[in-house]
Amino acid sequence: MVDQPPPSHLTSRRQIKIWKKQQAENATKRQKVESYVNQNPFRYAERQFKARVIPKDVMSHVIDTNHFMNAKDRANLLERHATIKPIRLAQDLRHECPSLFGDEVTDEWMSRARDGYVLTDIPGLILIPNPFTPAAQRRLVQRCLTDYAYPPHTSNLDAHYDRPTKGVWDLYQRQQKGTLKEVDWLRKRDDDNDEAIPPDELLRKQRWVTLGYQYDWKTKVYDLEHGLSMPKELDALAKTVVSAVEGVGDGASWCNTYPGVSFKAEAGVINYYQLRDTLMAHVDKSEVNMEAPLVSVSFGHACIYLVGGPNKETAPIPLCLRSGDLLIMSGSSRLSYHGVPRILEDTLPVYLKSNQDDDDGWKLVFALLYFTWVTHATTVIKRDPSRQYYTLHFPQPDESTPHHAQVIAEALSTRYEGRVGELMTYYLVSSPLSNKRSMDTSDPVMASFEQQKKSTNSKVDKRLVQPWSMVQRIDKQVLRRRSRRAVLPPTSGKLALEAAQSSLGIQDPGFMKQWHLINQEDAGNDINVTSVWEQGITGNGTVVAILDDGVDYKSKDLMDNFYAEGSYDFNDHVDLPTPVLWNDYHGTRCAGQIAAARNDACGVGIAYDAKVSGIRILSGEINDVDEAAALNYKYQENDIFSCSWGPPDDGKTMEAPTGILADAFINGIENGRGGKGTVYVFATGNGGNAGDNCNFDGYTNSIYTITIGALDHRDQHPSYSERCSAQLAVTYSSGGGKSIYTTNHGNEDCTNIHGGTSAAAPNAAGIFALVLSVRPDLTWRDMQHLCVQTALPVDLNDTDWKSLPSGRRYNHKYGYGKLDTWAIIEAAKEFHNVNKQTYVELPVKMNKTAIPDTTNGSHKKPLRSNIQVTTNMVEAAGLSRLEHITATVNIEHQRRGDLQIILKSPNNVESELAAVRKEDASADGIRNWKFMTVKHWDENPIGNWTLLVYDEVNADSTGMLVNWTMTLFGEMDRAFGGDPVHQPNVNHDISNGTLALKPTPLPSSTTQTKDSHAPARPTRVKPSPTVSNSDILALPTSYLDDDSISPGGSLKTDGSPDHSVLIYAFIGSVVILGLAAGMYFCKRKHWRSASLARLYTTTPPSIGYEFNELKPDEEEEEDDDDDDDDNDDDGSSDGRPLLTR
Repeated sequence: MVDQPPPSHLTSRRQIKIWKKQQAENATKRQKVESYVNQNPFRYAERQFKARVIPKDVMSHVIDTNHFMNAKDRANLLERHATIKPIRLAQDLRHECPSLFGDEVTDEWMSRARDGYVLTDIPGLILIPNPFTPAAQRRLVQRCLTDYAYPPHTSNLDAHYDRPTKGVWDLYQRQQKGTLKEVDWLRKRDDDNDEAIPPDELLRKQRWVTLGYQYDWKTKVYDLEHGLSMPKELDALAKTVVSAVEGVGDGASWCNTYPGVSFKAEAGVINYYQLRDTLMAHVDKSEVNMEAPLVSVSFGHACIYLVGGPNKETAPIPLCLRSGDLLIMSGSSRLSYHGVPRILEDTLPVYLKSNQDDDDGWKLVFALLYFTWVTHATTVIKRDPSRQYYTLHFPQPDESTPHHAQVIAEALSTRYEGRVGELMTYYLVSSPLSNKRSMDTSDPVMASFEQQKKSTNSKVDKRLVQPWSMVQRIDKQVLRRRSRRAVLPPTSGKLALEAAQSSLGIQDPGFMKQWHLINQEDAGNDINVTSVWEQGITGNGTVVAILDDGVDYKSKDLMDNFYAEGSYDFNDHVDLPTPVLWNDYHGTRCAGQIAAARNDACGVGIAYDAKVSGIRILSGEINDVDEAAALNYKYQENDIFSCSWGPPDDGKTMEAPTGILADAFINGIENGRGGKGTVYVFATGNGGNAGDNCNFDGYTNSIYTITIGALDHRDQHPSYSERCSAQLAVTYSSGGGKSIYTTNHGNEDCTNIHGGTSAAAPNAAGIFALVLSVRPDLTWRDMQHLCVQTALPVDLNDTDWKSLPSGRRYNHKYGYGKLDTWAIIEAAKEFHNVNKQTYVELPVKMNKTAIPDTTNGSHKKPLRSNIQVTTNMVEAAGLSRLEHITATVNIEHQRRGDLQIILKSPNNVESELAAVRKEDASADGIRNWKFMTVKHWDENPIGNWTLLVYDEVNADSTGMLVNWTMTLFGEMDRAFGGDPVHQPNVNHDISNGTLALKPTPLPSSTTQTKDSHAPARPTRVKPSPTVSNSDILALPTSYLDDDSISPGGSLKTDGSPDHSVLIYAFIGSVVILGLAAGMYFCKRKHWRSASLARLYTTTPPSIGYEFNELKPDEEEEEDDDDDDDDNDDDGSSDGRPLLTR
């Protein structure tokens, strides 16, 4: 501002000086006014209430529920404050917990015993006017000043003073009574010259005390390693209050996100205020679990409490909190800005003005006590059969995501239910099921989502645009059933084994029948565990979760090892997984295999000192939300998830976990067990007699799971056990006239007819529990490496055993061999954790090409498609050691079961990705299906890879290869300087629900045992109607389009129009490779030879690189007589060097 000259009529210096002084004062006033007006709404409200005298019109907007109780015209007051709405609590607090709230019953109390209020503008905020009697308040205030404030509870005073055992209040009391000498006053630590401070003055300096998990006010984080126990009465208070407000309110779902029975206060803070103290606007977001409500109770003077929205631009609502008032911040209000700008003078209740000793120390304090659930607890949402559920997917969640989900839920006229289990990216909403029948089959919620998502850009209100820009898609939940991979009625044959004596002191009467532990008849054909037990390795400290049909935790064999805290029933939504149905015995049998106690009942578990939890999912239909929550349930405590179930083993089903289920697996391996990863163990399936193959099961055909097949007591392949290239190993189960002896449903019931791959998976889980008890630091990939390195080949006469460049052998029936407990334990003791995972994704640029039909030919004629993997590609990703390979394939075919797909490496190692399945008559082809193989573990990937597709069963059925992508997964070199990034989750694209496939029975090996009664594992059967692609709405992405075919590539068979479905993460592979070469040129000599040479000699979490479409190499001219079958899969490299330079 330019200084103005004084008016001309001012002539004297004195007049001019006075004029300038007035101008300066006026400028200062204008600046203050401008500053006051330009404040954001929250700051503006704070300044109004901080004024020396609060304007009457400002105070008139304060909501004071004390007036509601006393005023005759209550209806008029409620009408005046349109934002507040009265509710009725679910229970009488004083009746539920008289020891906390007091047991005095007065007419006034009876009139408001269950009163509560909600704010319609702030969903989830609930106010309960003082439910405490005067005596109860005095008792809690006394504890806020004494017990709760004693060390080791941290106080702000600890920064400078060494508080005595009984805290500052005890010093104050002694000072008032004249029994405290000045020499006992506290002085600042490490300051000898500082004067002692009187206790009454020191008491005024006390600002806060933390309870439970201690909070670091500098770093803004909780110390979750050294938490203190919360006071029991405060935990009970929080649980009672949350239970009382559960389900109250209308469609906004006030506090429905957290069941009161599940709430447990884990941390708290007591804030002590003097009359002129304030609390600035803030959001409590240091807690790990932002879904749990925050409960606060006020004692002492009344205060003005401002609560707004997710930012300070939302004008706050002023509340008057009086002594004893309870406030619950749940739902979206949990992340609302709030603060205390004013303590109101002369509002201290008479009964708090002095304590029993008649001194006025309590006048010093206004205490605001907060407590909440801090740690990352699992939220379980009970399913209401009268409602339809939907999930909202937020790919990039942040602290505002719960609020965004609630905004969208309201816009869709649905009810917000809360976050889905441990998945930070998924939120659940629901709407009432409609009984009306209409010709319109579209879903109104899905349609509304699509319409509102498209109109986001036209929104003027940014508060509405942001939630819609953050949400990616909505998925309609459909009930499904997962079925057991159990055994059918027992096979004939008497099960008799000689008694086995042990030096381990095992007295279990059925131990002699547990041949898989000590096989006396076929010596050596067991898991080799006794030498491990003799070392004292029995599973201590590990927990295995049984995802099944429940666990009989009352069984004598399981009751001591049952872990209730890690258990839940997702079928009936109760805390304990009690078997209810007549056939709910499968999970109990699996649990007995793992952790049956060493006692006088039945037999012993492989890890008989481990714990088992039960997660019940197989006793009824569940939706994907429940299944996803189950897969991540208590995954910080549950180390291993044993899963003996999957899609139907009928040889004609093709199903994989997609969407939220796929994300649950990724969440498990990334965040479970403190970041080391959940160990998922899956049974291969019992469809071997139907020609089924476990590569058509997306649960077993996953890099995130350990797939285990069955082995009988003669170390041979039972005919029911499925084969595939995703199978890592095998272990013992039924076959050849013998089954597994284990615990059964009932107090002391046992069974000797347990079998199928259902029994193999828990046997493996028990072995892994022993491994983790020795090395709890092992990651999910470490466990897979140990399986590969220590599995023992069996049945060596089987012709499918092939020698590999790594020096190992692999068989599609047995994987790398049978698990040997002693071997894997000894290896684990010296095992070095693998480094981060990396990947190289290689799309193939090709024409849409016909698959040759060689049904009537004398030689098999495949369609070939090549990918050249170069050293530069591997270096760019820092890949030092190969683990899994996936091939994502798109094929159009009139009869899918006719196809056989082989992946051939540069070293002539062949993985059978897809086997012929005669029962699979589906015309849907193979749509974006991700096949997986572990056969190339530790192989050098440099060179030419070939995909071979055979069609030789039915001449009338033809098909075309549309495209495919190969992805190499493995260990990242420790010298690599890239940043870790996880591979994008490309889900199996299966439209119209389950794809039907018919299995082709595989030829029986000479050593394969044929079981007339093949076991049937639990299978997940999709109910009608199935989910179609139209039920999943998302942001526009690439999709299959016959008109978008791009030319390129060359194959030896005639081409047809190209067809591209590729989605790129990087554009321009030349640029990427150029940058990679420039960045790593200096390091190349160091780690090309030192690390790439480890591709097949040493062992690996996750960085990845994707390359643009790769044009297949031109192939040499072939004769009509293809001799590919004549090449033995012996791992020979045709003389090519290990690494190309």
